[in-house]
Amino acid sequence: MVGATPDDLAKFARDKTGRLPVPLPGTEDVPESERLWSKMHTIMHTYLAQTHHTNALAATYQRFFSEQLERFPLGEWREATVMGDVMKQAMAEAAVVSLLGKNVFDAVPDVLRLFWEADKVLGTVLYGPPRWAFPDVYAKMDAYHEAMGRVYQDAWAKFDWDGPDKDADWEPIFGSRFFRELCQWMKRSEFSPRTCAGLTGVQGIVA
Repeated sequence: MVGATPDDLAKFARDKTGRLPVPLPGTEDVPESERLWSKMHTIMHTYLAQTHHTNALAATYQRFFSEQLERFPLGEWREATVMGDVMKQAMAEAAVVSLLGKNVFDAVPDVLRLFWEADKVLGTVLYGPPRWAFPDVYAKMDAYHEAMGRVYQDAWAKFDWDGPDKDADWEPIFGSRFFRELCQWMKRSEFSPRTCAGLTGVQGIVA
C-alpha cells in the first residue's frame, strides 16, 4: 500500500481471516474490527460493483463532465493546441469530483497538477526502489500524499455525520458514498494520518 506506515501494514499482515464475510477456519475469534481485508473488500464490492452505486457514480461523472464541456459552447471555435491536455484536465476534474467531491479543490486548488505528477511515477514507486536512488520520484509521490492528507482532514472537519448527507449517493465534501464509507472505515480502523493520506491518494489516481 503506497504511503502506509509500517505499523498499519503490520495490521494487514496479521489479518489471516480472509476477505469474505465468514472468517476462515481457525480465525473465528478475531474481532470484527480487526478483519481489515474483509471490510475493505465489502466496501469495494458494495460501492464499486453493485448496480445502484455504480449507476450513481456514472451519473455524477456524466453530470460533471457535461459541465466541463459547457466551457466549449456549440457553434463557437476554440483553439486547443494539444487535445489530450484538454481532456486530461476536463475528464480528470469530472472524475475526481464524482469520486472525491468538490471540496478536494477547496482544500488543494492545484490537486490535478500534483495528481498527474504522482501518476507519472506511481509505477516506479510500486516496485519499491530505495528512496536514495529515486529521490525525485518519491518527492512527487510525497507531495501528492501530503496534499491528499489535507483533503482527508479538511473533509472530516467539515462534514456533519449526523446530517442528511451521511447516506447520500453523492455530496460535495466527501463526494461518492464509496469514498465516504472508505474514510469512515479508515477512521474506525485507527490508521495513521499518513496511511489515510496514502489510501486517499491512491483512490484519487484510480478515479
